[in-house]
Amino acid sequence: MQDKAAKSIQLSNVRAILLGVTSLIMSLSIFMSAFAPYPLALVSSILGRKRGYGLCLVLLVISLVLSIVVFKSVFTFGIFCIVILVSIMTTEIIRLKIKPVKGIFISGLVLLFLSLTVGYAGLKSQDLSLKGYILQTIEENKEAFEQQKRELEKSAKTDEAFQSLSLLNQPEILADTIIKEIPTYFVGGAFLVIWLNLFLLIRSQRFLLRNRSSALSEFSLIYIKLPDHLIWIVIASLGMVLAGDQLSPLLPQIGSVIISALAVFYFFQGFGIYIHFLNYVNVKGIFRTLLIVFTILTANYILVLIGLFDMFINFRRFFIKK
Repeated sequence: MQDKAAKSIQLSNVRAILLGVTSLIMSLSIFMSAFAPYPLALVSSILGRKRGYGLCLVLLVISLVLSIVVFKSVFTFGIFCIVILVSIMTTEIIRLKIKPVKGIFISGLVLLFLSLTVGYAGLKSQDLSLKGYILQTIEENKEAFEQQKRELEKSAKTDEAFQSLSLLNQPEILADTIIKEIPTYFVGGAFLVIWLNLFLLIRSQRFLLRNRSSALSEFSLIYIKLPDHLIWIVIASLGMVLAGDQLSPLLPQIGSVIISALAVFYFFQGFGIYIHFLNYVNVKGIFRTLLIVFTILTANYILVLIGLFDMFINFRRFFIKK
């Protein structure tokens, strides 16, 4: 009996190590790094804080060695620090039974602060400005940009294609455009990363924790209702975007960043209403999955508007079966 228990613990440790290595590998990819906290959070929530956070510490040391010896850049280590932080925050939101909106908001602010700190430290370590780093990246990926320009030249039949081609031919202006757009996408992306990993973790726990239920359910992340008074912040931010440049050139940028952050939360609310609608019309199976993915990719702004106007209309009252 003891041998069987020991074998089970050993198997759990092996799985934990594999999940940790997976997280480390995913953090090296630009696109997959958003999901890299999930495997580590899964280890901490299923096997306990001791093994989960112990694994995080070991992987942190490995990441530091790889950053110094192999990649020779502090960015790799900084990104994995952020991955570990997100995994810990999502785990603790569930363990401490923190309300999802409150947990996502506080965790997102912490993530933004740490990301800015890591980014600043990384640029200072290489003695570069943000614009200089972007120009250096463009130069390092010159062949890829040249290929993109050739493809645009062949199919430059729209205004957007001409504008993209013009930016690629002027790296300085391209860098300035990227710097201007970074805050808007960065702020919204921070909250979205927390929500995605939290949703995946809660959903996984429902299947893996057979004998004990999770502290939260995925419905607590889907059926979100934001406070009505946030509409005044939306109105003020829109005013800053539309007319703020008359007072200061920074006001439109600040307003855009605030709207981007609020849009993520209104997207969550609109997404919950959309799921409620699919349940009401009894859409299931693979078609439901494809419909959700298609809607998120092509009509995400519509979901944001649905979440925003829900405070006036209360869409869910139309989807109640008698």
